[in-house]
Amino acid sequence: MDIIELVSLLLALLGASILLFGVALFVSNKVNDRRMAQVSGPYLVRIGPAKGRGRDGDDLEERFDSLDAARSAAEQALLGWPERAVAHVLGQRTDGDWDVVDRVEVLHP
Repeated sequence: MDIIELVSLLLALLGASILLFGVALFVSNKVNDRRMAQVSGPYLVRIGPAKGRGRDGDDLEERFDSLDAARSAAEQALLGWPERAVAHVLGQRTDGDWDVVDRVEVLHP
């Protein structure tokens, strides 16, 4: 292996490590942005299957200003749904996305 091949190999490794570091920095910034965003409302109620995580289901049309109002609306809405349905209360984060804040279940007799 001559010197030119060795230098080109070292430059390729340096470029790959810089690229990898840049990707890692980008991902960590995105994770920190998501972690630092706080749920501040409004709140949304989504009713769906019991095995779901709040991604699937039907949303109630009304938005709620308080978490307690959203929970009570979820309990009332669940009374008219099938036995295995649950309600997820989602809160809007400061970055505009929605997170599941609470899960509401009603036991049917």
